[in-house]
Amino acid sequence: MKIHRGQEIVVSADTRNAKVGDPAVIGIRPEHIQFGEKDAIKEGVVEQSVVEQLGNECLMHFSTLQSNEPVVIRVEGQTTIKAGDKRCLEFPADYCHLFDKDGKAYPRSVVGETKPSLVVGGD
Repeated sequence: MKIHRGQEIVVSADTRNAKVGDPAVIGIRPEHIQFGEKDAIKEGVVEQSVVEQLGNECLMHFSTLQSNEPVVIRVEGQTTIKAGDKRCLEFPADYCHLFDKDGKAYPRSVVGETKPSLVVGGD
């Protein structure tokens, strides 16, 4: 699937009933988003806006230039990341889900193979 600025991500979904160019949404659970390599991609900015320290875990809310939707990450324990910090995020393809324009999920296909990840952010 091609996304923002021609970046591509492989999602383990059966899209045989979709047509090239059909709108779709990628979804991922907050605990599956990871911090990527700092210099992985120079395009785009992912900026920390809110940190919720909940004791045994943190919810970190990031804003991006690519989307009006906030990105929320859940991590175990506490963090030293604070509002205004910029980070690179990685969305492992095996954990991504694909939805059509009506919000219906495409069926999952083979999961567990090494697939490329989408990396967003950087300096």
